[in-house]
Order: sequence, then C-alpha cells, then structure tokens
Amino acid sequence: GSGTTVAPDLGPAPESIPTLYEFEACPFCRKVREAVTALDLVVDVKPCGRNSRHRAEALALGGKEQFPLLVAGDAVLYESDDIVSYLSRTRGATLDEDAGGPLAAAIPTLLRLGRGASVDGAAAAPPAKLLELYSYESNQFC
Repeated sequence: GSGTTVAPDLGPAPESIPTLYEFEACPFCRKVREAVTALDLVVDVKPCGRNSRHRAEALALGGKEQFPLLVAGDAVLYESDDIVSYLSRTRGATLDEDAGGPLAAAIPTLLRLGRGASVDGAAAAPPAKLLELYSYESNQFC
C-alpha cells in the first residue's frame, strides 16, 4: 500500500489535530490510514464499528453514518479520496497514486474477516486514559 514510506519534503503539521472516525474492516478507511502514515500526521482516531460509542458523535458532526469521516477545524469530509487530497494539501505533499487502487486496500481488509466492524457493547465505556498508538499501516502486525 501507499503507507510504506513517508512522503518527502513535507510542510508543517497542522496546528490542530484532525479527528478521523473510521473502522478497521473498511477498505476506504484503510486508504486514509495509509495516507496518514505516509504524511507523518498525528490524528485522533475514533473507531466506529457497530455499537461503538463514537458512532453517535460522528453522526452528530457529519449528519450521516458513513466512514471514513475526517473532521479538521471547519472541514468535514467523508470520501476517502477527498480526505487524502485534503490531508495532502494541508501537508504540502503529493502522494503517489494508489498503485493497486481500491483492490490494494480491500485485500488486507478481507484477510481480517470483518474484524473491527463491530464493538462488544459491554466494552463500550470510555477508558480512563487514551491509548497513544504508533502504527505503520503497511505492517501486517500493526
């Protein structure tokens, strides 16, 4: 995927941290996560599998239950291509076109057999402390 290397000559990071509402089993969300890695961005990721406490928040902010959803200041974006373009512009970078297209993001997602598509309702209480995760989207172990 496109998240294997950080884009060269990046501009400054945004002053405020964008929020990405997404879920693991979505290939379009994966495409955005790969762009976040390639652009070396810090993002607040809110997993929105079915039964997630974040779904209602996403619906209130954007008006529909569609993912990925990026909220960055006044920008509210849904389509993965629009989100990747927006993030690239704000970082002053041009990402290489996704070599495998949607299929390249769909295959790893399919191999995970829907994991992350829903949340166990019993585990939906917010944690006492947020998890700070350093990931590398193209690594099968992250």
